Amino acid sequence: MVGVAGVASCWMRKTLKRRKVIWWLACSWTAGTVEDFLTVMGEGASWPSSSNVYLFRDDRGFIMVDVGCGGRVGRLLEEMRAKGVKPNDVHTVLLTHAHPDHMGGIAEFLKYAKARVIIHELEAPAAMKPEVLEERFDVHLCVKHYGSFFTGHFSLLSYFESVCPMSKVTPDETVREGDVLEFGNYSFRILRTPGHALGHTSLYEEREGFLLSGDLIGATVAWYSPSSGGVIGYLESLRKVERLRVDRIYPSHGPEITDVKEAICRVKNKLLRREKVILQALEEGEKTFKELNQTLIRKPQLLFFPGTVILESHLIKLEGEGKVGRRGDVIFKV
Repeated sequence: MVGVAGVASCWMRKTLKRRKVIWWLACSWTAGTVEDFLTVMGEGASWPSSSNVYLFRDDRGFIMVDVGCGGRVGRLLEEMRAKGVKPNDVHTVLLTHAHPDHMGGIAEFLKYAKARVIIHELEAPAAMKPEVLEERFDVHLCVKHYGSFFTGHFSLLSYFESVCPMSKVTPDETVREGDVLEFGNYSFRILRTPGHALGHTSLYEEREGFLLSGDLIGATVAWYSPSSGGVIGYLESLRKVERLRVDRIYPSHGPEITDVKEAICRVKNKLLRREKVILQALEEGEKTFKELNQTLIRKPQLLFFPGTVILESHLIKLEGEGKVGRRGDVIFKV
């Protein structure tokens, strides 16, 4: 995208207005045309590919959204240099959530850039102490149902280390729902969109009508766990976006989306189809958790994770609606 740029004088200040933290970038603009919104695409659209990285130009350099996996920062830096951006041009990094494919490379990146780091206040604990992700991913549920698969302790971080290393960072600032961040020519409202992560953040540019959706909407449908908001949180997050005027979406995985309605419907329909599969299976009779998981998740390698937490998320929703019940490890239709 191309925008007007060139700065005579600018200043940044932080103010509190109606309980919303707003970063104001006040500028006197001179004429000039530059690329003010750059994209570094991830290696692919599926895990364990790094997330897309978005860069927004302002008078001080660039604000970057996400950094991708640990161990792949070299590729990120090469892509940035190819676009004329040096790492020390980046003065701020906003992390959409504390998962390794989005922030795993942050510690390495900060060796090259003196950037301040911003993340949602609910994601800050996991960013500072990645072990918290064991709780957010509900690993205990996976071990409960499939613990016999392992001879020792399952370590989520050790698994990450082998495919998409995680790192930790202490954020300089945290944000919450409704905060507004000024990124150069763009003004983003913070939307908390849980389901995939408790403090998962989407960024809404109302004037331009576009959304940085994070993992909420993209080329693939993200997994979800009870402690990260579950399917209940995921569906509500989709409804939140539906209520906005969004003409295009820039996801964390995959290319730009211009058919916004279709993209939202695609994700929503997949979530609701899973619910239908569960209820249809229970029409045939009660099932154990593992039996139901094998019906819902067709790929054996996905049963332990994310199958377990996806199924548990749906069972919580369906129990709350009075549609299913449990008797120990057995699930039945009400």
